[in-house]
Amino acid sequence: MFLVGLTGGIATVVDADVIAREVVKNGTSVHRKLRETFDASFFDSETGELNREKMAEHIFRDSGTRKLLNSITHPSIRKKIIWEIIKAFFKGHQFLILDIPLLFESGMARFVQKIVVVSCDSEIQANRLMKRDNITRIEATNKINAQMPLKLKKERANFIIDNNGDIEETFEMVDELISRLRQSWLGLFIKLIVGIIFMFIIYCIIEI
Repeated sequence: MFLVGLTGGIATVVDADVIAREVVKNGTSVHRKLRETFDASFFDSETGELNREKMAEHIFRDSGTRKLLNSITHPSIRKKIIWEIIKAFFKGHQFLILDIPLLFESGMARFVQKIVVVSCDSEIQANRLMKRDNITRIEATNKINAQMPLKLKKERANFIIDNNGDIEETFEMVDELISRLRQSWLGLFIKLIVGIIFMFIIYCIIEI
């Protein structure tokens, strides 16, 4: 199995955003820690669920709160991602795409064999984010600025997909990327085996 880290501006796929939602659900150890750490206003008064929209609005304006939140959630997110990788390996998948917006910031980049960065111009990025999340330009700018600059991500990437054009152009670049990954698959198989063993050890020692 070939691990590919996919990131950018804001095969089988492990989606870090989906996992992040799962680990903060009611009843989890992460949720309990969040309730102990943050003001009650960040939680639904009836259900106790984390108000993700309110928390997101706050952390993208306050780097201190963002770091605190990440310190609580990231260990559990990493552990679940590693578990999904191990399961995919034993199911025999050739490729596993780790879709992680904070690939570098979370420390998960060290687990992948290749890094793919999806890139677009800053204006296009902001407009797409505003449309997707139904937010203002200021909110979009805060979200973008809270992440590692795209320029730095591109410098650390093995492959870059230019997403400024239409969907057909993007598909062509993805097809080319898949072809190149398949060509390098065999040479990295042994390294992957060692990596899986290492990740299993990490999984066993990470505290929830």
